[in-house]
Amino acid sequence: PEAVQTFYGICMATFAVAGMLLKPLVGFAADRLGFRTIIITTTFVAAVGNVLYALACPLVSLSLVIFGRVLSGVGAANSTLSFSYIALTVPDSERTAWMSTLGIAFPLGLALGPVFNLFTTSVHMTSGDMEVITPESAPGASVAVLLIALGVASFVYVREPEHSV
Repeated sequence: PEAVQTFYGICMATFAVAGMLLKPLVGFAADRLGFRTIIITTTFVAAVGNVLYALACPLVSLSLVIFGRVLSGVGAANSTLSFSYIALTVPDSERTAWMSTLGIAFPLGLALGPVFNLFTTSVHMTSGDMEVITPESAPGASVAVLLIALGVASFVYVREPEHSV
């Protein structure tokens, strides 16, 4: 049990550390390459990370769990762009409301994430003899689907702010 607890702690830490270390680089890249490019790219990086995380269970690969969590953390580093994007694109008269909404969205996501995972644990899918999605891998697979949808929506709707690049 102690090894399991240690591994779980490592999984949690890799996501957080990757996100923390990459936030400054993501901000720098957005200034150089544009918000839209970085938002879309990092969203798909996070999706790939969650796909790897979901595949780790059926493939029985602990290293795939860690690598998936690192990529997910790298992708999550784009959260640093949210407030900047609002500051650059929303009129002054509406900015406070948008900033407040975004400010509550992050802790709300942290609170509702575990509840979402409880619902995904009933998902089970097999392909031949291989279990593709199990209760253990369903949260990663579900988040990957949501991130792919977010990436596509970002590609369609997110426009580059006039003041960036």
